[in-house]
Amino acid sequence: MESVWSISNTVHTSGLIFAIALSGLPGARVFSWLRRSDLQCQPSELPQQYQDEDGEASVDSTRSFADRLQRVAFACSAFIGSTAAFARYILTLNTGKSLDRALQFGIWSCLMLQSLALFTEPTAPARFSIALQGSANCLNVLCALAMDIYANTIDWNSFDWRDRLLIFVEFAAVGIACLHGVLLPRRPDVFWKGSLVDRQFTSSWLCRLSFSWPWSALRAAPGKTTFGIDGLPELDRKTRSRYLLQRFQYDSARTGAISPLWKTLAFSYRRELLRQLALTIIGSTISFAPQIMLLGVLRAMENEMGDDNRLATLAPWVCTLGLSIVISASVQQWNIWFSSMDLGLKMQKQLTMVLFDKLLRARGSSLNSPNRPEQDDKSSNPNASGHNIINLIAVDTQQVGNCVRGMYRGYEAFIKLVIAGILIGRLMGWQSLVAGTAFVLLLFAINVYIAKQHSHNQSILMAYKDSRMAVVTEALQGVRQIKFSGWENSWERGILQQRERELNAQWTVSQWTIAAQTIYTIGPILLSVVTIAIHVYISGDLKPSIAFTSLSVLGSVETSLGVIPEIQSSWLGASISIKRLQSYLQTPESRFLSTVDDQIILERATIRWPGSGPNSFSLSDLTLRFPSHALSVIEGPTRSGKSLLLAAILGECDLVRGAVKKPSESAIAYVAQTPWIENASITDNILFGCPMNLERYRQVVHACALNKDLAAFTEGDRTEIGPKGVNLSGGQRSRIALARALYSQASILVMDDIFSAVDAHTAQHLCKHVLGGPLVKSRTLILVSHHLSLCAPHADYIVSLTRHGKYKAGPATGLARPDFVDALYAEKGIEEEIEEACISEEGFETESTSLCRLSSLGSFDGFERASCESSSIPRRYIEDEEQRTVGLLHWILLQYLRQIGNVWYGVFVVLVYMGYVGSVVGQSWWVARWAHQNTGSSPRTTTSVIDNSLTWHLGIYIGFSGLACVAGTLRNFLTLSSAICAARRLFVMLQHSVLYAPLDFLDRNPPGRILNRFSSDTDVLDSQIGQVLGGALISALELLAIFVVGTSASWWILPISMVMFLFCVHSAYRFYEAARNLKQLDSISRSPVLERFSSTIEGLPTIRALGLQESYRHKLATQVDDNTRAVWNLWLVNCWFGYRMVLIGAAFVTVATFAIISVPGTTAAMTGFALSFLLRYTSVVSAFIRGYINLELALTSVDRVLEYAQIPSEKYDGVAVPAAWPDQGLLNVSHLVVRYSPYLQPALDRVSFQLLPNQRIGVLGRTGAGKTSLTMALFRFLEAEQGSIMLDGIDISGVPLQQLRQRMAIIPQDPHLFSGTVRSNLDPFDAYDDLDLLHALECVHWTHIETKTDNESILSSSASQPSSSQTTVVGLDTDLQKQWVSPLDEEIIDSGRNLSQGQRQQLCLARAIASRPKILIMDEATSSIDQRTDALIQKSIRESFGRGFTSLLVIAHRVSTVLDFDRILVLDKGRVVEFGSPRDLIQRVGGHFRTLVEDSGHTGVAELLDV
Repeated sequence: MESVWSISNTVHTSGLIFAIALSGLPGARVFSWLRRSDLQCQPSELPQQYQDEDGEASVDSTRSFADRLQRVAFACSAFIGSTAAFARYILTLNTGKSLDRALQFGIWSCLMLQSLALFTEPTAPARFSIALQGSANCLNVLCALAMDIYANTIDWNSFDWRDRLLIFVEFAAVGIACLHGVLLPRRPDVFWKGSLVDRQFTSSWLCRLSFSWPWSALRAAPGKTTFGIDGLPELDRKTRSRYLLQRFQYDSARTGAISPLWKTLAFSYRRELLRQLALTIIGSTISFAPQIMLLGVLRAMENEMGDDNRLATLAPWVCTLGLSIVISASVQQWNIWFSSMDLGLKMQKQLTMVLFDKLLRARGSSLNSPNRPEQDDKSSNPNASGHNIINLIAVDTQQVGNCVRGMYRGYEAFIKLVIAGILIGRLMGWQSLVAGTAFVLLLFAINVYIAKQHSHNQSILMAYKDSRMAVVTEALQGVRQIKFSGWENSWERGILQQRERELNAQWTVSQWTIAAQTIYTIGPILLSVVTIAIHVYISGDLKPSIAFTSLSVLGSVETSLGVIPEIQSSWLGASISIKRLQSYLQTPESRFLSTVDDQIILERATIRWPGSGPNSFSLSDLTLRFPSHALSVIEGPTRSGKSLLLAAILGECDLVRGAVKKPSESAIAYVAQTPWIENASITDNILFGCPMNLERYRQVVHACALNKDLAAFTEGDRTEIGPKGVNLSGGQRSRIALARALYSQASILVMDDIFSAVDAHTAQHLCKHVLGGPLVKSRTLILVSHHLSLCAPHADYIVSLTRHGKYKAGPATGLARPDFVDALYAEKGIEEEIEEACISEEGFETESTSLCRLSSLGSFDGFERASCESSSIPRRYIEDEEQRTVGLLHWILLQYLRQIGNVWYGVFVVLVYMGYVGSVVGQSWWVARWAHQNTGSSPRTTTSVIDNSLTWHLGIYIGFSGLACVAGTLRNFLTLSSAICAARRLFVMLQHSVLYAPLDFLDRNPPGRILNRFSSDTDVLDSQIGQVLGGALISALELLAIFVVGTSASWWILPISMVMFLFCVHSAYRFYEAARNLKQLDSISRSPVLERFSSTIEGLPTIRALGLQESYRHKLATQVDDNTRAVWNLWLVNCWFGYRMVLIGAAFVTVATFAIISVPGTTAAMTGFALSFLLRYTSVVSAFIRGYINLELALTSVDRVLEYAQIPSEKYDGVAVPAAWPDQGLLNVSHLVVRYSPYLQPALDRVSFQLLPNQRIGVLGRTGAGKTSLTMALFRFLEAEQGSIMLDGIDISGVPLQQLRQRMAIIPQDPHLFSGTVRSNLDPFDAYDDLDLLHALECVHWTHIETKTDNESILSSSASQPSSSQTTVVGLDTDLQKQWVSPLDEEIIDSGRNLSQGQRQQLCLARAIASRPKILIMDEATSSIDQRTDALIQKSIRESFGRGFTSLLVIAHRVSTVLDFDRILVLDKGRVVEFGSPRDLIQRVGGHFRTLVEDSGHTGVAELLDV
């Protein structure tokens, strides 16, 4: 007894020391409070409105916050317990137990001191910490009481009723105190941005432990079919993306700029990683507690002599079994939550913000660079293509997040293998341990090899995914060009070829996945065979306690072995993604340091495009001084470096030497040649984040000639603009971008060719009211323009560039000098040009007055109403993505299964799965039979009998194991092969549907939304849904097996399992509704993030010039936070559900075990057989319900793909036409009526005209007249409601759509080029010879077809040579070949971003010239080309499409372009107002055509007729 008492004293003393440590700080606060002089003034509960880093409490939440009940209950319990402890101490003063009682009273006194601190501490979070420490102290008291009872177990009967009563009071008091300590809430509800912040750090500790705070998501689910992001709580500060970005920047600075990315992340998350490791060690250790309890139950049954005391003997073991399941599973759930949220999710969203931050600073942009770098590594160049960045966000950050999220499983597997080895050694002997260890090492070596092969092939797969996404992204960006040209079939074949390569790589990866899963399946089975066989051969028997405990331990090893290859693959895949991310983050940044000066100055500056080599195009030794508060004009031929000079001013190019000076901290408003428009309202695009100033807004709208356009829109300036301005004309996009620059507060305006997309009258209006208006006073203007004659009256400084990098610059007055005039225009004097373009002031004023009248009657009345009537909601052009509301699981699943195979194939797969589960059950059943026979047999009879029995039983066991191995391997093969088969078919449906969808659908759905289907959803189809479906099926069969096995042991299991299953279904229903909607919100909220990246890539120069990087970081942060809120709550309800499954499962195992052991005659073997399956009930039922829900969540991706796969396509069918059709080019439009919607007015109303063979017709009309609608109708993007369009006598409405579009050609105002070479863009299907293509380039005066030695055409020197398909033209002398590189091999990056707008138009013209169509439609195809080159191209067009070949229909903004045409078609409000020859129409005084001619700026009609 002395040793027992010594241990008791030690325990009590240690408890007292621990209690003093816990109560030290609260005690100090109590004594500090006692020293105050104003004791009569009680501190208020909340002295002021609560506020912390997460947000601020509202008045209502502050008033409703209450923790007094918990504090009072804690204090009263502490007082009662202390009193009882003191009474027990008094009762034992005369005995030898007084020391222990005194120590216990000391612990209670510390607890009492903590309860007092709860009333003296004014702040709620501090009280929460004190209460938590108090609950820990309560556990300390419990340990002391338990030790006291254990020490007095022998003389327990000697205790009188007072001792027993006081002990009971102490237990009750400490339990109540502990409970109310963990029930104390931490703080009031706080709000951020008007929304409730997530309650994780608001709720009590018990609520946090049991995941009981996600009420908002769970409460919203049953009452509504859907709920939005706004219905979810806001994130706490440390989860918000802005904080994560700042955290990365701070930690990156501490680790060093050149530190590898993985080191920076490891340093930044070092505390979280250590916490994850600690939780993993604890969880892995206690995860074997249920197996130990199982061993105790079975050994107790083996050693019992009868059924009389069985229940009393086994009850402690059974209760402890249930408790151990709860504790181990709770730690596991918290490890999952912590790893997923504090590590995986935060790191993923942090990397997203870091990528965007880098994008805003990265070198290169969407500025059109006219020279491609000679050496371009697309893997490291962030702007090689925007879709590479999209892949980094959609795939690589996810890969890193998933790896970190599951990293703990690697630690866990190693720890579990070690502990399992120790247990196997204790249970089955060291021989079995050695054999099992050797077998595990062999499996591990095989796993390592498989993982390496998997990783290698995974990297190849990622490259193919990038290639496929590159093609898909480019197809979506150029879908208008594809559809106009009828190239859908060709692009579909190209995409499917890339997809087939990707799926072949995916199947290779899947084969290694099958190999890894085979090891996971057969490894534990063979391991159990090896260990059991050796144990039986050595010991000669097999006890149920050893057999089933070992099988249960080996079951945990099974999970660990299965995790190892998965973790290896995840780590290796994440390492690849980390390298890709780091490669992007280490790319050079764009801006060079400029010197501060009062004006923009270039001093001996040599500039070139980012990343270009030393031999590439550059502007050298520039010395320019742009005057402040004045207009400077930059002019020159196409490809002379005008945009490069603007890039130098913006800091978007490489400064090789020299200096660039500009005013410090001056925002620059940049208007790009290709206008960048956001998906927002017209007002938002103009304001661009600036506050509304109504008067200034009106001036800007008038100056940019937008009054009539706004009046034409139903919603006025609240009209929503589609992505990239798809629902606007080119002129409208250009003027809205100009309005944005004018409205801004920038003191410097940089404008690139603002007149190219507008007609002559609008150009004059812009020239007077923008360049010469009051809005630009005291502002510095720098303008690139080919219309020098238009700008010259307002210009103060002119820079003239040549194609060879030379320049001349000077004041505008210097134009009178003959030498300067020759430099500007080699063929035409500047005075003559200015004279021809002289503006009629009187005519302009008249039109200006007219516009003002339209403004007052139309747009601004509407605008004022829009400002005042806030209740009216404008119609949105881009609708929000809909959530799929009702339970479509069965229908979607059926559709998915149809993509896999027929019914018989599905039956075969199910039979294979049933065979696997049946084999596993058969294994355990045979072991139970074997162990029962060994238990019932007499001690060793004869060696031969034992050997025969052993061989027989072991052989049957091996047979079951072999069958399980074969079935398991086959099910893995069938699962993954079926998934790839379905993914292939669904992708074909998706891409076919998108490519053949109506243009309106593609315009109204942002590219990010469509790309989400091709990236994230397709990835789910490729690599996730098959395994999710297989997991759901195997879980259902395993659950059925548990019911069958449990029922075989006791019929009571069936009703018990049904009751428990109802509890599971109740929790699952709430989880299901919330998880489904949250998963949809995750998918929907991910699209705006991708769209933000895509849009920002296009508008980088504009954003950086205005210094709006911080604003765009804030915008993305809001969208990332919205997506994080959905993912956060999805994981939260996931853990909520998992914890409830743990509690239900533990209760089921406990009750079921009591039911089994209470059945008379139940053997240890049967109990072990049943319990080995019942112990898995928690994980299996959870996996079953999760599998069902995860299946529906995965089927969300299938549903999204099927949704787009069922888009109604355009009418592609029809009656085939002759191969030579059209052979004449006769176009007859008769009474044509088309409209964009049945609810809108006709866009073309009874339009009739005829285009004769080889005739040229010019189409004129103001904005909104119907010119674009006519083009859309000719290509059948708008189907005729009435009337007809006849081409060579055939109604085009019956012609197959692709044939129609391929037989005509169009050159749009905004041309689109595809990545590749000049050759691939001119001749995408290799239909023409190189000489034909070079001839087409010569016709459009492509500058690169001239050699450096002379100005003669390459073609002229080889015209007599035969055609050649080789790059080098036959017939050139050797020296010339060395100097000349074929322009056909010049590289074109995606969208032609390395070419200017004029160059893109040149290539589109050359493409049309090469194809030589019978019908050619040109939509202001030379608007961005300098006038000299334009004149030469017009001459070439007349020659190439001259008499006897092509009929031309030209939509013109410049009247001079069509003056010499055969006919002029004038449209107004969708109707033909004039049609005839230019000479006839110009005779009509007051006619529309004559008015347009007069408005164009020409002074004499007779002169125009002479032209």
